[in-house]
Amino acid sequence: LSGDTFLFEGGLKVRYVGLAAPREGTPHYKTAVEYHRKLMQGKHVNILFDTIQRDKDGALLGLVFINQMTFVNAELIRNGHARANPRPPNLKYEKLFSNLQQRAQSRSLGMWKN
Repeated sequence: LSGDTFLFEGGLKVRYVGLAAPREGTPHYKTAVEYHRKLMQGKHVNILFDTIQRDKDGALLGLVFINQMTFVNAELIRNGHARANPRPPNLKYEKLFSNLQQRAQSRSLGMWKN
């Protein structure tokens, strides 16, 4: 588990579509990982896909939902624990993610704290 990846059933690596979280050794990394861990711990998740389902390293590129209600990709950005990072052709939620990032920045949440 990192800020933008996790292991799914059977050890499949899942990378969130449309975002980038702080990398290890950078400011806010530990906070982002802890938030991600608390959000996901013990939860049933569903993974949906945009256009491309795997990255060049074979990780699933997922749109992740907890109990079909909480859109994890969006929550990470909404709370400032990841930034919007659209990558064609997986652009289904590009506008939503951009709007959520702007809101997090304006509210100084997570990595956007002054």
